[in-house]
Amino acid sequence: YLREAATRCLDRYPEVTDKLIQAYLADRDSIGRKEANRTYISVLRNNFRKKAQVGKPQEIAFRRLLWTAVENPEDGMDDAGQFFRHSRDEFSELAVVNFDDLIGAAATLSEKYEQIDKDSLLQVEENFLDHLDKRNKLSAIDVLQQSLIEWASIGAKYKGEEGIKDYLSLYRKIPEEQTQMRGNMIAHVSKLLTGVESLKMTLSDWYRALMDESTLVRAHAIKAWEDVPYDLVSNFPDLFFEAYAVLLMDKYVIVHKYAVYSLRRRSFPKEKRHLIKAHLWNLISYYSESDKQDD
Repeated sequence: YLREAATRCLDRYPEVTDKLIQAYLADRDSIGRKEANRTYISVLRNNFRKKAQVGKPQEIAFRRLLWTAVENPEDGMDDAGQFFRHSRDEFSELAVVNFDDLIGAAATLSEKYEQIDKDSLLQVEENFLDHLDKRNKLSAIDVLQQSLIEWASIGAKYKGEEGIKDYLSLYRKIPEEQTQMRGNMIAHVSKLLTGVESLKMTLSDWYRALMDESTLVRAHAIKAWEDVPYDLVSNFPDLFFEAYAVLLMDKYVIVHKYAVYSLRRRSFPKEKRHLIKAHLWNLISYYSESDKQDD
């Protein structure tokens, strides 16, 4: 009942109630933080597939949850982080309003990711449990970053041509060495597609990512193929299909594995399948003789 009362207050007097909630969180009490997250999440609930109500309470709650999730990204079960794990089209308006915050938060996560890697290098000796803990933290941060970027792509698509340009402009400004961020942004490039014009806008960056020096970026670029709208498949140029075929011969497992997996979700047009048949058969022949990659 107290949670419901807090939710009603936040819904009716959003700015005053938000200020009160933040005052209670000054001592960083974990229980208070959890209850605050639940209150913010409660004003963002709506009936499935129905247009969500978006007003001041929802804007405040979304932004609070976003930066709370970034504060503790290593905790995969955190309520704030869990909210962003599954993007929802009905909150596209919030994704547009908070586009810069979403990309900024994702960039912050890149810094946290790199810091954990640096800290582990400073350890004199890393045992199995230390290694497992590090991998779990890195995985949780990466998953959250992917989710935030997916929210940003939803906002960019909802905004239209201007939003797509903003997304691609930010992608181009990411330093080359930040492969995690670049990979996660290019992985969602296909979610920007609404028609032929949006395809033309994204193709050059997408093609360059397919040829990128980074194994991770190439793998994420090929993964984006699985989310291409079916109606647009026939509009892709020959050069894209040829580049895809080359990645089926990539010597790194993560790249050719993603290339094969993506074909389960989105197949090639019939007239282009001759480009990949031989490469797929080579992979089947090789892995059928290996006990390392049964899938």
